[in-house]
Amino acid sequence: MDDSTENRTRFQTKAVSTDELQEWLSSLLDIDAGVRCYATSVANPTAQLKNKLSQAGDLPQGLLVLLLRDETAWRKAHDALADRWGENEGWAKAVAAVALAHPDEQGHHAIRSVIEWKSSAFPARIAERLFPDVEIVRAKRPQANTAPTEGDVDALAERLYLDPDWLRDMLWLLEDKKALALYGPPGTGKTFIAREIARFLQPDPDLRRLVQMHPSFGYEEFFEGYRPVPGGQGGITLSKVPGPLRQLVRAGLDQAEQPSVLLIDEMNRANLPRVFGELFFLLEYRQDSVGLMYSPGEEFSLPEHLFIIGTMNTADRSVATLDQALRRRFHFYGLFPGEEPVRSMFRRFLADRHPSMTWLADLLEHANGLLSDRNVAIGPSHFMRSKEKGLDEPTARRIWTHSVVPTIRDQFVEDESKAEEFAFDVLRQGVDLGGTT
Repeated sequence: MDDSTENRTRFQTKAVSTDELQEWLSSLLDIDAGVRCYATSVANPTAQLKNKLSQAGDLPQGLLVLLLRDETAWRKAHDALADRWGENEGWAKAVAAVALAHPDEQGHHAIRSVIEWKSSAFPARIAERLFPDVEIVRAKRPQANTAPTEGDVDALAERLYLDPDWLRDMLWLLEDKKALALYGPPGTGKTFIAREIARFLQPDPDLRRLVQMHPSFGYEEFFEGYRPVPGGQGGITLSKVPGPLRQLVRAGLDQAEQPSVLLIDEMNRANLPRVFGELFFLLEYRQDSVGLMYSPGEEFSLPEHLFIIGTMNTADRSVATLDQALRRRFHFYGLFPGEEPVRSMFRRFLADRHPSMTWLADLLEHANGLLSDRNVAIGPSHFMRSKEKGLDEPTARRIWTHSVVPTIRDQFVEDESKAEEFAFDVLRQGVDLGGTT
């Protein structure tokens, strides 16, 4: 009996206990990243895939093994993962692959297929050490919008309640410098719009990264640096760990023509020259390379198809305080309440989702007209609720009183009576109740 035959017999024996099976597979396949095994007896396991993939979300680069009830259930899970894993935003993509098993007529389990999301050694090891006839399939990747049509842009603009020409301008700015920053007060849709543009350009989540910056955020968190990790005999050692930008560039190495998108939220809260370090130069000069602080023997360059979208909250810090070298490497666009595209976006949203509440746009503009600084104006996102959540006048009053007014009071700490002008009922009386303007 050769090793693979013996291993198949042991797999069938271990399959009665998922805990024993995952421990044995981890050893057999030399999987340091971890194995997670689940059994399901439902006829159509497709609906359970989201849950199982999420439960294995703590195993980046690991292997998920699903034991299915029969061949029919296996086929449904196999087809769903192969065809729809990539396009389904709700299906986690932490693990490198999913192995699908089902029993034969004698009740003996065997891994029938492996669906790969990321390149790994798992499929080859399963074929070599367990099941030589295993079917190995690469999950379909969502197609990037490398050359979006007019119709594509129009459809996205309609979904986001934006003017199509404005959206085309943003895409042009992004293509021109590969770096675009949206700035404005909170609640104007900066992050929402940035995320949707990122998804539009690159639907594949492996080729997108979201980073939220803060005052202590540095180069080591952003690109790479040494971090304490568990060492031998319970000790601690330092290991060089890649940050989100490094990970994103690596993920795109085998898909060089595919765009990748880095979304930097609240970028002006960090010390950006310190965050970017020597990479600052590469934002503008993509054809060149530089040496790296923690990898001195390596020459590094930023891919031509890497796009960076940043958001900046002007209530925290003005754009004017940014480093001039950084400002030259980004295009900037301000999103402010009462100005386009935010003004029309909110009105279109209300007309579509909550038509009885269109007067709320007038109330918001009236309130912002009483504020002297547009950098701290009130954004409409407080009220951009789904149809399921609903929006009526009592709901709007509660949101205004408990979310908006406390922020306004912070602006009038030396004259609290001024804040009384922003009471919901006072503002309600000050607008035309007959419709929008």
